[in-house]
Amino acid sequence: MEDKNIEHNDSLKGVLKSLDKVFSMVFVLEMVLKVTAYGPKKYLSDAWCWLDFMIVTVRECSCHFFLADHAINLLPAALRAAHSAGRPI
Repeated sequence: MEDKNIEHNDSLKGVLKSLDKVFSMVFVLEMVLKVTAYGPKKYLSDAWCWLDFMIVTVRECSCHFFLADHAINLLPAALRAAHSAGRPI
């Protein structure tokens, strides 16, 4: 969501941060369930699963990098949206 005034809207920032955490947990859970169900070898042989793995990994790593008290977002919002809307589970 692009909003030039988001820094001044604390309630919207809070909601978006909460939703970001929820969706991140859902994608991590999806990945863990697929690895458990398919097994690591079969999971990594599917291109869609590779995409899931890369998106989840980059997303989770980007949460842990900080520069001048601001998180570096390594994964564009468009890529996350395309992943969530682009294919069924």
